[in-house]
Amino acid sequence: MISSTQMNECLRVIDAHNRYAAGAISWNDGQRGVTVVNGTPGVSAFGSNITDVCIVDEAGRTCQFIRPPNMDETLGVMDAKDLLMVDKDGTNVSVQDLLDEIEKPCKYIGYTSINTNTVANQKVVVRFQTAWVPIKKGTKLTKIVPQHYSYQTRSRTNPRNLLVLGTPQGVFAHSDDSGGNKLFAHSVDASGTIHNHWFEAESNKDCMVGHAATEDAGVPNTKARAVEMGIRGMGARTNCFVTVAIPNTQKISNDYNVDDYNYADYDDAPVYRSVSVPCTGKSYSARVSVAKDSVGTCDANTIDIVRPANEPIVVTVLTYNTVEVPDDFDGEPTTMKIAPIDVALGVADLDHQYDLVKKNGGVVCKLSELPAMLHKLTKEHTAEIVKKVTEDPPPHVDPMVPTALALAAFA
Repeated sequence: MISSTQMNECLRVIDAHNRYAAGAISWNDGQRGVTVVNGTPGVSAFGSNITDVCIVDEAGRTCQFIRPPNMDETLGVMDAKDLLMVDKDGTNVSVQDLLDEIEKPCKYIGYTSINTNTVANQKVVVRFQTAWVPIKKGTKLTKIVPQHYSYQTRSRTNPRNLLVLGTPQGVFAHSDDSGGNKLFAHSVDASGTIHNHWFEAESNKDCMVGHAATEDAGVPNTKARAVEMGIRGMGARTNCFVTVAIPNTQKISNDYNVDDYNYADYDDAPVYRSVSVPCTGKSYSARVSVAKDSVGTCDANTIDIVRPANEPIVVTVLTYNTVEVPDDFDGEPTTMKIAPIDVALGVADLDHQYDLVKKNGGVVCKLSELPAMLHKLTKEHTAEIVKKVTEDPPPHVDPMVPTALALAAFA
């Protein structure tokens, strides 16, 4: 297990703790609420479109992110044409291209129609993150998958967001679901059955943390190849995922009464959100590929997706690194430390990506400075979230960790 405490200490040492934080949960929100306390407006942890994201392995263990602080993260605003994904044949596709022809890559999942309400030169919001995946001693890879928990979604047939996951081996369509929603890779067999696949993270030992990949010699065609992904200028990567979150107009649910919930007790409080034998591992840029074996199937989802025109499309660019047990370490560590130089390289790469937003004609700001990401928080919003976590609690909730919504379980 990687220590976020140690990673945060490294961020303090390199004077990056005001810009970035380490942790296992990232708040990949689409819109956040604003509350007014004593006449002063402030950003709430709650909102009308909030999602907690983690990266889990087969055993359910989470990996550690470095990303801007969750409460008021740094965001970019830029043209969708300057964010790149990759088609299954290896050709580049911009996020603008994806939005213009969204039904084509998502058709296999069964959506009846998709209306993104976008225009030419569509502006999107973008965030950047990097994560470390531990590789056990004696093994070459770890199977992982991003996992989303939407506070507004209680059914796959009424999702808050359409999610298009871009990887070095193509794009995969998903929508929000109840519980911990794993964004697996997909394959479709001759009968039309959709199969789920884990991703395999292994070390790309020709590539340091935060660097573009330069060598694919001897890499099987079944593995991820070095392709340009993310924001223009990042270079070829084998470790980059680009997730495009397109908000959906949900069907209105009237199965709860806001007055049944003491929402005032929870306003502004994080929910699932919460801000041995050690070993300093060896870190590399990862090669993240689709695993061959199927791990179940995915049913078609015959619903309409309609984006509200006043809600932003949010793109998350996530790069993966690995950390291995050194050859001279005896045994299996209980805690894996990331070397300070590797934390610094990861931070430098994130800084570079935010700089590229500006070089591509975009702007960088705080979430609290971006009106498109903000809305007035009402008691209806908060009551909906309380009902959600009561009936469909987030995964990985530790009963020994305090939370402002502990009493909601008894409502």
